[in-house]
Amino acid sequence: MKKAVILLGPPGGGKGTQAEKIAEAFGLTHIETSKIIERGFASANPNDPKIKEAKRQKLEGKLTSPRLFAGWFNDDIGKLAEERKGMVASGSLRTIEESELILPILEKLYGKENIKIFLINISEQESIKRNSKRRVCEAMKHTIPSEDYHSDYKDITACPQDGSPLIFRTDDKPDIIKKRYGIYLQETTPVFDYLRGHNYEIVEVHGERGIDTVFADIKKHLK
Repeated sequence: MKKAVILLGPPGGGKGTQAEKIAEAFGLTHIETSKIIERGFASANPNDPKIKEAKRQKLEGKLTSPRLFAGWFNDDIGKLAEERKGMVASGSLRTIEESELILPILEKLYGKENIKIFLINISEQESIKRNSKRRVCEAMKHTIPSEDYHSDYKDITACPQDGSPLIFRTDDKPDIIKKRYGIYLQETTPVFDYLRGHNYEIVEVHGERGIDTVFADIKKHLK
């Protein structure tokens, strides 16, 4: 069975960008938290009170309900495991409750020994700086890093992957990013002790460097 890689870290840490590089290098499928949530909302009944509340919370920078998200996430990894495909997840596990709902499924499908966890660290100041400037493509929501983070993306106006126009995410405003970083500290950092308490090794990576340098640090732990 192939690997199940999990990338954790604050908003703007480069989890999505690194996940794409890992997926390409190791033949894995990238499971992106934001896309799972967007797809889940798109396929749900818009009049469902739980969905309405979840959408409202997202616009405020709050986390989507762990139980709601875990259901969508577990459906995706179940399909991948059936096809014997490895995966790399960017952005989850976000809370202890989410971990309790997802980890047992991951262990059953991939085996605990094949689950690799990385923590990409950046400061609050760097998170606000990056998120305020990053864009996504209109069609597939591919993340386009800030040119401060990667000079290759300076002055581009269309997605390099699908050619669609670039837009800013509604939750990438400085005040919302600051709130999201605070939620990360409150909700997600306790997950690290939870994981270590369940005998998972967390490889910590300094994320305030170039994309390729960060990837080189991650890659050496996946051979």
